[in-house]
Amino acid sequence: MDALRPGTRRRASRKAFPNRVWEREYNIRRRTNLKMHIDNVRDVRDIIKLMKLWKIRHSLQWKTFAMEQTIVRALEGESTGDLGEDIEIVLLYIKSAILNGLSLFDPANSNNPIKISRQQREQIAEVANDSFEALKIDDWESIVW
Repeated sequence: MDALRPGTRRRASRKAFPNRVWEREYNIRRRTNLKMHIDNVRDVRDIIKLMKLWKIRHSLQWKTFAMEQTIVRALEGESTGDLGEDIEIVLLYIKSAILNGLSLFDPANSNNPIKISRQQREQIAEVANDSFEALKIDDWESIVW
């Protein structure tokens, strides 16, 4: 049996999760890896920027990290590179998944769930549905502008 020197396990954990993020809402610190977060969203940065405008335009109370991870999940293997098509994919995913058990976790540490309240989920789903309908008639002003 291999014996670990005291503190060895802790150092390995620090290497894997070098950053600690304070979660004010739950009054806890979470171990994570911010470089992994950045790498995780690199390929969908443009759609994230567009969706941030959407979030602000509709006054949604949705943490940016949760929104980013939802976008990443929606576009896994689906991204076309066209913002119009990608926003359609994302809105369709949000309106169908957000109320149907969508579970998100920190991509750097699966022990960190990303929580979205039921009230927030309902508001997000309603706005996503309205925006998806507006997209069908090419009404971009009501979506992001």
